[in-house]
Amino acid sequence: NIKKMARGSDFEYEAIFSLIPEIKLGDWKDLKVLKKPVEAKDDETEKVIQDLREQRADFISIDRGIAKGDQVEMEYEMYMDNLRTEEGKQKTDKMIIGRGLFLPEVEENLIGLKAGDEKSFKITYKPDYAQKRFAGKAVEFRVAIKGVCEAKLPEATDEWAKSFGNFENIGQLREAIKKNLLSEKEMKEEERTELEALDLILNTATFGEIPEILVSSETENMLAELKQSIEHQKLSFAKYLEMIKKTEDDLRKEFTAKAEKRIKTTLIVREIAKLENLKVSDEEVEEEMEIAKGEHAGHGHKDEYYESDEFRDRLENILLSRKAVGFIKGQIVK
Repeated sequence: NIKKMARGSDFEYEAIFSLIPEIKLGDWKDLKVLKKPVEAKDDETEKVIQDLREQRADFISIDRGIAKGDQVEMEYEMYMDNLRTEEGKQKTDKMIIGRGLFLPEVEENLIGLKAGDEKSFKITYKPDYAQKRFAGKAVEFRVAIKGVCEAKLPEATDEWAKSFGNFENIGQLREAIKKNLLSEKEMKEEERTELEALDLILNTATFGEIPEILVSSETENMLAELKQSIEHQKLSFAKYLEMIKKTEDDLRKEFTAKAEKRIKTTLIVREIAKLENLKVSDEEVEEEMEIAKGEHAGHGHKDEYYESDEFRDRLENILLSRKAVGFIKGQIVK
């Protein structure tokens, strides 16, 4: 707000800033997080092999009752209180029984039906069903089976393994799958220990008042991340909100506590980086900038963007946070 603005006198104004809250760390280096051993088991490898076989299955039309694993083509309608629901207008759908694309109660009612059969049945949705308009309600399904196909799975042979890339035999494919499974588990365990370590430090730290504008800004960031994630799934955000029966304001309220925790975690990481005098070198930033250019080539940003001070500062903050988290894990993860 302008306090004084007159010819021949000093210009005075009043500005209000939101200050980063104070933080006091506890004795965080005395904390301990135990890393759990991980392994990739043979039955997990075989489960992946089976999934790959099912993905490449041929479906052959058959004249028998529906069984688990069959592909079914059907028309169906859904009625609630004797009125056809908007979601249940006559549809033709294909699904594989046992894959969980429909409710288990629906699939159970299809077992044994043949092409040409029709059936009506009712199921009651669970009280906590995601689509609230169906939660706890009885819904009548009217189905007409148009076709039944049996899955013919390819044998897991050396020739079949070669079709997935640079594998000479099924043994090499199994070994590659097992290696990937182990890598995924190790990554998940690293993420778990990181989150546990940060949570423990957060619980032993004390914070000044978190400015509302920070919480509001982080809440909007979380909402934007969710929107982007939904759109990547080829679903409009409006449709997503309709499915979960919530509004953007409902989500904002749900995100508020999580947003405040995110802010506190960021403050912890920055404070430890400062206290431990952690730095990011120009060489580290330059190397990461080159990686970013390569990864985002053709995504709309010109090279000038990756040379800008704005991007450089952002990247330096990311690298410093990464280094601080690595330091934290090195201190307390055992």
